[in-house]
Amino acid sequence: MKNTLTHLDNLSERLVYILELTKTKKADLARAISVKPQVIQFLCNGSTQSSRFTFEIAVALGLNTRWLATGKGAMFVADDPKKKILLEYQLVPLLNITETLKLANGLKLEAIEADAWLPYKTKKETFFAMLMPDESMQPTIPHRALVFIELLEDGAIPVENDIVLIFLRQFNAMIVRKFSIHNGSAILVSTNNEIYTTTPFSKDMKIIGLVTNCSFSLKNPEV
Repeated sequence: MKNTLTHLDNLSERLVYILELTKTKKADLARAISVKPQVIQFLCNGSTQSSRFTFEIAVALGLNTRWLATGKGAMFVADDPKKKILLEYQLVPLLNITETLKLANGLKLEAIEADAWLPYKTKKETFFAMLMPDESMQPTIPHRALVFIELLEDGAIPVENDIVLIFLRQFNAMIVRKFSIHNGSAILVSTNNEIYTTTPFSKDMKIIGLVTNCSFSLKNPEV
């Protein structure tokens, strides 16, 4: 019997094989790596030897990048002891303010078609990323820093000192603040208190999720 794996001579053949093996639709893979479906269709139909999307495809499918690129080594990250750490990562959507407001107004996270995705160390599917909307948490979180947010279930209450993403229904806007309790009442605290004041948490506000991580550079992002 012919060994299928020994006849996967190029990236196209390996990609077709792995999509069939994992029962992954081309459209779903395209969505996961933020490309048009035609890109995946092209890669599958030709005899492509390499692609600038090799890494993104490998991460999305849990593959060893070296195997997808060359056919050598372990096929899956799970089979490669050197790369088991990548099993802890998955792609999460990077949402702009318009998409984040749609989320706050009831649209499910999986229904939002994000333009960009980022690897993040989590096994949950309740995370997304966004840029910090204002300067209220400086210097802890600079304006337009990248923040990762875990969605809270409806009715869930943050604990003292959690940093939360809040939807202001009255203004159709998003803010990030530290959640605290003062004299038995919930309040939202900013670290940049020279400009932003402490605000009582009200019924007009909705807690979207918890800020779990933040990254930024000295150069302001272009996103």
